[in-house]
Amino acid sequence: MGRPYAAELLELDATYEWCMNAPITELARSVAAAAGCSLLCVGSGGSLTSAHFATFLHVRFTGQAAQTLTPFELVTTAQHLAGAAVLICSAGGSNPDVIAGADLAIKRGPHHLFAIATKANSPLQARLNDAVWPMCHTFTTPTKKDGFLATNSLLATMMLLTRAYETWAGAETCLPPTFTAMLHEGMTRRALVEKFRGDVADVVDRSTLIVLHGASTKPAAMDVESRFTEAALANAQPADYRNFAHGRHHWLARHTETSAVLAFSEEGDDVARKTLALIPAAIPRWQVCVEPGLRGAISAVCYSLLLAFVAGESKSLDPGRPHVPTFGRKLYHLRAMPRLYPQSDIADERMNLAIERKTQLPITGLAARGQLDSWRQHYRTFVERLATARIRAIAVDYDGTLCGAHRRLAGPSDDIIARLSALLDAGLTIAVATGRGKSVREALRKRITVASHRARLIVGYHNGAEIGPLSDAQCPPPEPALVAELEPIARALRANDIIQRHATVQAKGRQIALELLPFGDARAVFDEASRTVWERGGCGRITAVSSSHSVDIIAGGVSKSNVVDYLVKELDLADCGAFSVLCIGDRGRAPGNDADLLRHRLSLSVDEVSEDPATCWGIAAPGLRFDLACLEYLKRLRPGKGGARFDVKGVKP
Repeated sequence: MGRPYAAELLELDATYEWCMNAPITELARSVAAAAGCSLLCVGSGGSLTSAHFATFLHVRFTGQAAQTLTPFELVTTAQHLAGAAVLICSAGGSNPDVIAGADLAIKRGPHHLFAIATKANSPLQARLNDAVWPMCHTFTTPTKKDGFLATNSLLATMMLLTRAYETWAGAETCLPPTFTAMLHEGMTRRALVEKFRGDVADVVDRSTLIVLHGASTKPAAMDVESRFTEAALANAQPADYRNFAHGRHHWLARHTETSAVLAFSEEGDDVARKTLALIPAAIPRWQVCVEPGLRGAISAVCYSLLLAFVAGESKSLDPGRPHVPTFGRKLYHLRAMPRLYPQSDIADERMNLAIERKTQLPITGLAARGQLDSWRQHYRTFVERLATARIRAIAVDYDGTLCGAHRRLAGPSDDIIARLSALLDAGLTIAVATGRGKSVREALRKRITVASHRARLIVGYHNGAEIGPLSDAQCPPPEPALVAELEPIARALRANDIIQRHATVQAKGRQIALELLPFGDARAVFDEASRTVWERGGCGRITAVSSSHSVDIIAGGVSKSNVVDYLVKELDLADCGAFSVLCIGDRGRAPGNDADLLRHRLSLSVDEVSEDPATCWGIAAPGLRFDLACLEYLKRLRPGKGGARFDVKGVKP
């Protein structure tokens, strides 16, 4: 099994060169999508080092919290995922544990889910592609598949992620042009390895390694633990310098003759210097000093790759080609991940996931608080209301709901258009609420061509500022002048450096649209827009709302809920639309731009939900989001006399 480890190390230069020129724009877009969130970095085996490195990158560049998890920890964690991002690192994308972790993450719907793999057409890629909304970034490096240990795939993943974060941040790269310049400028590879042999001979001869690290060198320490344990080179015990001081030094006192210290540190690290000075001279040690920061973190991991080679030589073992026992192969292929909710059927699972999204608490946490039964009753009450309603009209968001982010320029899918047409044929009235203007009118008119359908398809443009049937080619009016109350805000935003760095400004009519640039920071734009509105005295009248692609500042009296009022008036709905208009959107939690629309008593979300237990639930099949979830909702509508019924089969527990 595997390949000669020495042969893999010879390919590192080619991998490095390829990675320096590989296209990383789409990966950088995923970084941008995750930048405002905490990040769960998932990996197993050698890819666990990649996950540790991604954790380091995310904290360093975004300031957000990040956590490293194995797939098993991801599957069993009670942590709420809706506000977090998840990154899955995998070399081949076929590990059964990684696939199970991906399946779980899809069901629980994090804010953003993406993966990086160094093999195309893997089971992991297929899983994420089937779900549509996650992103799987695959890179086919020019080198052969890794042997038993991660080598070239690890280097490639670290470099590609580094370049992606640097691109998102607009930072100059820390990566030198070649692998040689990264690791041993002015020295041949052979000379470097020979130096290693002399420096670490006493260290790698010991059966136990205490591996000390700082913040930037933690990925390297974790890689040593993984590499030395998997190849059976030594028992490695990683610890940061200060945690080592809390009792872990006692191992050295009791096992002096079989232990050694391997210390990773940044140059000039005073904590490392003082710690190593106190370790008894009888204990062999080797300190790997790297330059501070990101480049040093990568270098330290690369030193771990070479160290395993030298250690293998000293013990007459090839780390790339160990003997794997039969029970080890069986353990690897064992499909033994626990179920998300062990005692639940499909309907109960859907309910539990919906409740967790609503409360942002795990089912176990709600049970411990004594609140689970009441939340289950809230869910059942809403589903029952949905099932008994006579729905005469639908008010539905456009971007993120009728069409997913990947179809924003293409418009709704054929399946969505076909279902809308069928509902219009059945006599229902449909209103589309959008933050956009004539681009939505043009996109819908290309797909909805029947005159009677256009007459009954209402569009609320610019967040409900202008409302009219699709048959009205003059709505919205072309380039309306910006209303006076928004003019000082527009001037301030156009002069704002932060806004200019992350978004474009379009101001007309009763709305200012801040369209995010490809790597724009949505949170920074929203915070700056809100501050500007407040400083210009618009607080309370003027509102800032966010979507997946923009932040909109809208004048007083403008709201997507205006389309519901329009439907109530036009259709003369006696109940004010409370039980005869179904609202569907994706951003139901304030300051989302569908928050007003989804306050309606009969509303469903395809993504973010509000805190209100009475409405704005997400009840689509686990894993479905955005336009696919919307399609499920539309397909559940059963038109009949007096309106349509919502089929709750499989939804109601």
